[in-house]
Amino acid sequence: MLRPPRERDEDFWDWRRRPPLPVVFETPKEMTEEVGHLHLSHPVTQRILSRLLAQGFSERDLARVTAIFADVTKPVALALARLSLFGPGAARLHDAVIDVAAFWDEDRRGSQLRPLGDAETQPLRAKLDAGLHAAAKSPPASIQKVLAAGAAADYAALWDAVEHEADAEADRAKKMLANRARVESDAMRDLLAAQERSIRTELAQHRTQLPLELTDPRERAAWLADTQAMTDRLDAITAERDSEPQRIEEVYEVALVRVTPIGMIYLWPGKPGKPGKPGKPEHDARNARGARA
Repeated sequence: MLRPPRERDEDFWDWRRRPPLPVVFETPKEMTEEVGHLHLSHPVTQRILSRLLAQGFSERDLARVTAIFADVTKPVALALARLSLFGPGAARLHDAVIDVAAFWDEDRRGSQLRPLGDAETQPLRAKLDAGLHAAAKSPPASIQKVLAAGAAADYAALWDAVEHEADAEADRAKKMLANRARVESDAMRDLLAAQERSIRTELAQHRTQLPLELTDPRERAAWLADTQAMTDRLDAITAERDSEPQRIEEVYEVALVRVTPIGMIYLWPGKPGKPGKPGKPEHDARNARGARA
């Protein structure tokens, strides 16, 4: 919860009127009730993520476009998509954000955009992260208007490359899931084998006949029940030796691969958080044609 703990004799509505706790994202050095740690598994975070997963990608048209100043020498268009792998029962097995970059200028956009390779895209991802961490500012409204007007065409031009990257990531994820399934199924086989050895040893050494010292009827009944349970467990292990590893492997089988558009991010030349003066060539969309790749 993001509210302070409720006192034992505190009225519920009085407690509700108390202001929420300030939140931190880094783990506090000491356990304290003065702040709330907003980690990934926190109920508030999970509620936000659940709404994003349920509704955040439901739009069919491209309505998510942003532009920020970044430490780049020429404008960059980044197309983002989400790759999701689902297993039996629509269980989500893997999620990944796919991004494809292209150098942009006003005369070469839309179908003329040429996607960059992964080696060229990686440093641009780092520029994006640096810009976001620096609380990057957006370019002037005139530039934003030009970018937004052609964003759908830019995204469509990069979509084939996005799908290609998504296919490669899906293949990698399937191999990772298959390896995990193999490791966990082998671990289950080892666990069942260890249980079987332990039970057989116990039955052979200590359960061959009812101990004479067990004169109390309740103790005799408990001993017999335990022995019968071990015998039943041996029969169950025989069946589980094949069924349980197979069940684990089936959990990791990919039943559906889906690629969903997220949006476009434009990186505009300028220092993150410290935009240059409007009208300079690097901040003027009309002069962006001089920054061709």
